[in-house]
Amino acid sequence: MAIQRSSFYNWRHSCMHPSKRRKAFFQNIALFLCYHKKFPSHGYRWLNAKIQLDTRSVARYIQFFNEERPAYSLGYLTPQQYHEQYQSVQAQV
Repeated sequence: MAIQRSSFYNWRHSCMHPSKRRKAFFQNIALFLCYHKKFPSHGYRWLNAKIQLDTRSVARYIQFFNEERPAYSLGYLTPQQYHEQYQSVQAQV
């Protein structure tokens, strides 16, 4: 079985210079293993939720969802824009 020289060098380069995504992947694995050592009796779903709560990624998403995301029910306005529009209508009445 012959491996092309260029394929070998591409593979070697990717090992020596990992991408940002690959680095983040290995950091996430290390973080997960650290939490697994702290809480060995819990499953991966609980550990994932705990990590997200501790790293505030859930809080950031909730803030985005409640404050920044344009909502269909609000006519594709953000809650802040809808609130301002509502106040201007109420001031006219």
